Amino acid sequence: MKEMKQVFFLLFATMAISAHAQTNMLDVGTEGGFNLSTLRGNEVILDRQQTLIGFSGGVFAQYNFKKIFSIRTGAYFERKGARSEFELIDINGNPIGTYRGQSRFDYFTVPLLLRANFGKKINWFVNAGPYAGFLIKQTDYTEAINNIPENTADLTEFFKKNDFGISFGAGIHYPLNDNLTLSFEARNNLGLVNISDLPLIGGGEINTNALNFLFGFHYKLGKRG
Repeated sequence: MKEMKQVFFLLFATMAISAHAQTNMLDVGTEGGFNLSTLRGNEVILDRQQTLIGFSGGVFAQYNFKKIFSIRTGAYFERKGARSEFELIDINGNPIGTYRGQSRFDYFTVPLLLRANFGKKINWFVNAGPYAGFLIKQTDYTEAINNIPENTADLTEFFKKNDFGISFGAGIHYPLNDNLTLSFEARNNLGLVNISDLPLIGGGEINTNALNFLFGFHYKLGKRG
């Protein structure tokens, strides 16, 4: 994790120096919001797990070329996972309560996106590219059931440290003045690798997915040429 932070610090610094040399064509800012997250990859997940409402947020830097294209990267905290809810029965088939639980994955996520911008006063955009995720912590949370208290279990050791996938989305920029801009984006992070570090019952994988709704605040260090 320390090495990755150093790499992306150098990346931000390089972008800033390059932008300053070319009429300061750089945007920096922060964005965040909520997400709708699911897991996929095996039959148990498909049968039992439902959408989890999570959250994400972070900082970014965007280098703007002279035409419509931009390159964006950033550093984000992102909670992914899924929730479960089903009725429990005892050995005699009698209902004993409703199981409600959440499987939570906290990631440090770094995307690298190619963005195309359209429009003048109000700017629309689409973007896509790869992302890398680094697992901070994984916990399973269970609500109390009858006389059984709620429980939170740290299961980080059973999952891989890295997640990789494709990020894609679309959104809108609304300028407040020459330097300040508000934005909204719907961005999906689709995990493409198995994050489980253990074999699964019945085979299959565990893959992540999170649809993020991000509200942003941009500061323009310069205008496009």
